[in-house]
Amino acid sequence: MNGPDETPRPTTAWETFVLASCARLAQFPQVHLAPKFPPGRLNLALRAQLPLMENELLVALIDSDAGGFQNEIILTTSRLYWSERDLADAGRNGLKSSVAIRAYGVDYALIPQGACVVPSGEQSVQIALGSGQSLPLQGGGRELAEALAGYLRTVGDAARKGVEPALDGLDPGLVRRIALVLPKVAEVTRRMRTLNRDLNTFRRDLMAATPHVVVTPLLLAACILVFVVMVMRGVDPFLPSAQQLLSWGANDGARVVLRHEAWRLPASVFIHGGLIHLAVNMWCLFNIGPLVERLFGNVVTAVLYLAAGVGGAIASMAALPGRVSVGASGAIFGLLGALLAFLLINRRSVPATVLSPLRSSALSFVVFNTLFAAAVPNIDQWAHMGGLVTGFLGGLVLIRPWPVIRSRWLTLRRLTLGLALVGAVLGAGFAAVRWTERTLPPLARLDDFMDQAAPAIDEFNAVSQALPRVAELEAQSKSAATRQDLSQTLRKLQARAAANRGRLGRIVTPDPSLQSICQALIAGQTAQIATLAAELEYLETRTPECLTGPSGVRAGLAAMMRAGHDFQNRQRAFLETHGLVARSPDPGR
Repeated sequence: MNGPDETPRPTTAWETFVLASCARLAQFPQVHLAPKFPPGRLNLALRAQLPLMENELLVALIDSDAGGFQNEIILTTSRLYWSERDLADAGRNGLKSSVAIRAYGVDYALIPQGACVVPSGEQSVQIALGSGQSLPLQGGGRELAEALAGYLRTVGDAARKGVEPALDGLDPGLVRRIALVLPKVAEVTRRMRTLNRDLNTFRRDLMAATPHVVVTPLLLAACILVFVVMVMRGVDPFLPSAQQLLSWGANDGARVVLRHEAWRLPASVFIHGGLIHLAVNMWCLFNIGPLVERLFGNVVTAVLYLAAGVGGAIASMAALPGRVSVGASGAIFGLLGALLAFLLINRRSVPATVLSPLRSSALSFVVFNTLFAAAVPNIDQWAHMGGLVTGFLGGLVLIRPWPVIRSRWLTLRRLTLGLALVGAVLGAGFAAVRWTERTLPPLARLDDFMDQAAPAIDEFNAVSQALPRVAELEAQSKSAATRQDLSQTLRKLQARAAANRGRLGRIVTPDPSLQSICQALIAGQTAQIATLAAELEYLETRTPECLTGPSGVRAGLAAMMRAGHDFQNRQRAFLETHGLVARSPDPGR
């Protein structure tokens, strides 16, 4: 233990003895001796919620990681601490915490003289501590376990004697180095004691503010359930197509603006573009959601999540109207924005030891994901930023005093502000739709119109090809059997044509020119239905007027052709008007 050249701190023989005994563990990479503790490992040690006494110094941290569970064995001048993952308690608590941790502590004086190593697996050993207790050591190997057991026997024997240990047998140079480094050891211990106290206070305030985390598990379940149902209905679980996502409610600016499908804005928040997309978003929600929910409350968290999700979808729709967008990332960024708002407003109410790492983690997450999204073209940056801004503003208006003070007035105030937030998001959505409707390029309008009209045009052409012509009608009407078969065929075609006219009538477009093109299609479909009716009437009456009259088959076929030409002319006029194709030469010149 080397320290700076400074005035030695007054020390006790016991502190020197413990630090000297612990120095023998420094040869193992899993051991971190005071005062040089890696910040990440020190944060893990805080999960034990150490009840350090005033005269107790933190001596060493020993890594004990296994199965993805990071853990620390903690040595002080008085006791041994460790934590274990409680799977049964984790199952009972569900999502109340990321993992259930149970902390243990034993005074050195209570450790028996025969503390020994007991193998318990390939990567795991245990040190028997007596009275049925054992210290699990994961991933350190038997050599580290034997060295730690020897340390525990040494300090345990000295603690049971109850007298100051003799330092005559210690290396004088080591004793001097310990005296020099003890001030920093005491400072690290003081900081950890303060941080541990602040964390415990903050945890108690969190539990008192919102005793049960309910909304986050429901949101996780909703997203996962929607994905499972999508896959069961045939959607590719890894690379779903844009059409598959659109059929389930993906956000698409043209459909929201031109077809008035505003329901896509909230629906898209629960839809994901593949298993990896779902897993990443759900992992982020799992880690961020419970904290935000305890800070803001159950109902407000649900409002913030949905408002931010819709806010992100609105931003994506307005900025990239031709892009298909799905996912909960905008809503998750909104929860981060709300967390940043909480940390800003309550910067004097939350201890600095808690505030600083929370703020750094949230800002680091935002910056990293922003840079990552800028480098990956498939990530919807606008949805992230729209959700972040919405969540931040929502967090500012829906924040509650910290620690939480409960009163009817505050509840009414938050309810009113929550309704105002919902109204603001709806108003922003309406304004974004109006603005996008004015700025949407003509080609995007035409593409959306043709996307709606294409199935109806295909059906119209299919029915037209199946229509019997005049000569065929005259030939097949001579026999009763053939008349009956042809009549059944015509009635089926008539039903298809009528359904297709209904499909054409449901086409939505705000552009008058495109509405005119749609009217030409409807006129052609109406002529087709009239032609089918004339053919059926001819089969029943065999009246020549049904073939050649003004309302006969030939007139109907001619009307269909005129409507087809009219459709093509209006479509070309739209393209020429908006400069999408070169204008046809004027035949008069």
